[in-house]
Amino acid sequence: MEKLVLSETKDSPSVLLDPKTNIFSIAGVCHPENVTKFYEPIIDWIEKYKAEVKVTKNSKPIELSLFFKYINSASYKYLLTFLQLIEGFTTIGMPVNVIWYYEPDDVDMHEAGVEIFDFSGVKLPYVCKVKAD
Repeated sequence: MEKLVLSETKDSPSVLLDPKTNIFSIAGVCHPENVTKFYEPIIDWIEKYKAEVKVTKNSKPIELSLFFKYINSASYKYLLTFLQLIEGFTTIGMPVNVIWYYEPDDVDMHEAGVEIFDFSGVKLPYVCKVKAD
């Protein structure tokens, strides 16, 4: 399976989903004009990769890095869907580790990270960290 790479724009984050290394990252501003159009290929890729993992029995942990400078409410809903799909890998024997990065003075993004994991029902191990330069 090929990796998925989306370049950052002024309205959407960069995305890297690499099945060889199991390094996944989303970083940048997230308020795309068409949220569905942006997230659809990401969701599709995750679903296909999960089906592949079921067959190959890959158990290398997924290392997911999230760093949003801004995320609007529509994108937040899709991010939750994305995280629920990522959580599904744990049910097939693939560990997942998440780091939610935020700027040192960005209390809102720190709280968003805590909320999405602590109050959404998504049960993934995560760490909130200040993004180093």
